[in-house]
Amino acid sequence: MEKIRFGVVGTGGIGHMHLGYLSTLDRVEVTCVCDIRKEVVKEVAKTHNVPAFTDSRKLIRSGLCDAVLIGTPHYEHATIGIDAAGNGIHVLTEKPMAVQVGMADKLIEACKKNKVKLGVMFQRRAHPMWKKAKSVIDSGALGELVRTCMIEPHFRTQAYYDSGGWRATWSGEGGGVMMNQAPHSLDAFVWLGGMPCKVFGKCDTRAHKIEVEDTASALLTYRNGATGYITTNTFEFPPVSLFQFVGEEAILEIRDGKLRLGVSSPGAAEFIYSTDEPWSFPVPAWTDVAVRDEPHGHRFITENFVRAVLDGEPILATGESARDSLELANAITVSSAQGKEVDIPLKRSLFDNVLKKYVRDSKFRKDARKTKKLVIPKTSSDARGL
Repeated sequence: MEKIRFGVVGTGGIGHMHLGYLSTLDRVEVTCVCDIRKEVVKEVAKTHNVPAFTDSRKLIRSGLCDAVLIGTPHYEHATIGIDAAGNGIHVLTEKPMAVQVGMADKLIEACKKNKVKLGVMFQRRAHPMWKKAKSVIDSGALGELVRTCMIEPHFRTQAYYDSGGWRATWSGEGGGVMMNQAPHSLDAFVWLGGMPCKVFGKCDTRAHKIEVEDTASALLTYRNGATGYITTNTFEFPPVSLFQFVGEEAILEIRDGKLRLGVSSPGAAEFIYSTDEPWSFPVPAWTDVAVRDEPHGHRFITENFVRAVLDGEPILATGESARDSLELANAITVSSAQGKEVDIPLKRSLFDNVLKKYVRDSKFRKDARKTKKLVIPKTSSDARGL
């Protein structure tokens, strides 16, 4: 295979954005598009001079593509991916890779069984700042982890939530900020700091007229006894972004797109017993960590996926690693619903049961007259690496 023939499934806001750059990539050809909205997909197909489908199953079985890029509403990511894998088609999906972590398991297994590639669109993995942070942590410079912190709001207006009938509904999205806005934050957080083993979460709806959560927080416990805290919402402004990874030897901080490292000598663990002074404490030497400007964003993740299929390059956001942030999000939702701490790995049926109840009990109805097309900004990355 000299080039990849892509079928784009979902031509709404995010699908439209992907179509904007796909045709400019080396060794890539867009050969078909799919959307359940017949008139919309006809126009998109005309623009790109490719066949149009309104059923992803027919696109997958058409013989027209080697890979699919999935940009549909959340519930369909895993089901379309599983169908594609079963027909020997490589899968690159938007986040989240599934709504339920159990469905993510099935997608991963389907791709393994059928020997096709699976990639997830977590573009922070390609951003030079986050890559540098990962290399610092992996080097062992922090020592043993003692605390983590993630504070990252993602401001949204009511008009945003009103832009689609599926948005901000349990039946359409499967969650709120945890399922739509925060996945990139959570992915970076667990990619750098690892997965906790226990979670106590609290989700609520405070500022918007929606049925899903617009704020979520959680206390975390790690296997070595370290603790962590995360909070995210869609109403706080200005949206300060803060990630901290504190070790016994140093602290790594990512604040509003800036990376810095504070190193103590001796480290805190040693300092506790190395001084006779009751009120002394280690003072870290802070340095701004230099970050080289490198290609990143959605385009780079897609290029990495292309090289993975054609050349065997490792995928930056594999299904297995991308599943971690989804499992954490599911665990926070379950913990909030039950009002108690839950374990990770999460028993898959726990989230499934909570989600079924939320969907069943939903009385929320959207005014279809208020929905309108949502246009994704052309810029594919900001200071945080989104």
